Amino acid sequence: MYSVDRIQHASPARREHRAGSMAIFFFLASVLCLDANAQSTDFTFQGHLTDNGDLANALYDFRFELFDADTNGASLGIGTRPA
Repeated sequence: MYSVDRIQHASPARREHRAGSMAIFFFLASVLCLDANAQSTDFTFQGHLTDNGDLANALYDFRFELFDADTNGASLGIGTRPA
């Protein structure tokens, strides 16, 4: 057992080092958080669309639905992207 007399408190230099380390940590954490930007509503479609067998060549409204599983999933929401 240690007695109260043997407990050593951190020296001022060690406290300054710890404070500096914490400041660097929080600075880096805040910089990394600033890089998280929202996604735009634009997307790239790689493929082709057909309308009655012909290539689609007009403005179309898109409807997207998000599910919680690959098969037999419950719908989490529907979004429409107008032309």
